[in-house]
Amino acid sequence: MKEKLVVIGAATLLSALVAGVTPLGSAAVDVAMPAAKTPLYAAHVLQRGPKGPRGPRGPRGVRGPQGIQGRQGPTGRQGPTGGQGAAGTPGAPGPSDAYATGKDATTTFSVATSIVHLDVPAGSYFASAKLMLMHSQSQFTHLQTCELTAGTDSDTANVYFPVGLPLGEAVLQVAHTFAAAGTIDVSCQISGGTGGDVASAYGAKLSAIKVGALHAP
Repeated sequence: MKEKLVVIGAATLLSALVAGVTPLGSAAVDVAMPAAKTPLYAAHVLQRGPKGPRGPRGPRGVRGPQGIQGRQGPTGRQGPTGGQGAAGTPGAPGPSDAYATGKDATTTFSVATSIVHLDVPAGSYFASAKLMLMHSQSQFTHLQTCELTAGTDSDTANVYFPVGLPLGEAVLQVAHTFAAAGTIDVSCQISGGTGGDVASAYGAKLSAIKVGALHAP
């Protein structure tokens, strides 16, 4: 008898919910409907039908707004020092190289005689020379000519010795571009005077500086 009353009460409540006579509103209906059906399923008044096919997937919702940017994280630890890089290839030599030579010993001459010289590789050079000159017969006038030669370019110094003055000095300079290796040379000779046929040079200095380019008329 008690079970029958429960079934009848559940059926009445279910009818009222379906008919919309309950004052609980739609939210209360959603909550109370499963509770009202439970005893009806237990008494076999209601039976579950077979599970229906899955409904189609609904449309994709609109994309929500972008969230605010998060806080900046803490600074990471400093990484280890990297290893030393490999050495680079050596660069080309610069345009300035100096070549120098000298001869302190005495060289005697009468005709054109080489006093000092430099062998240089191809390139452009500015060369300068200085040497001391003398003759042993100061009772005569004397004229000595020294020449600094580099390829087809040269500079000449004529040194005149009056009576009673046996010492003199020659200073020369020249610029030249060698297409191949060449020689820069200083030579001297007796070129005039009233007497004496032997002269000498000593303390000769010769230097040549290799430059990137020569600018000359």
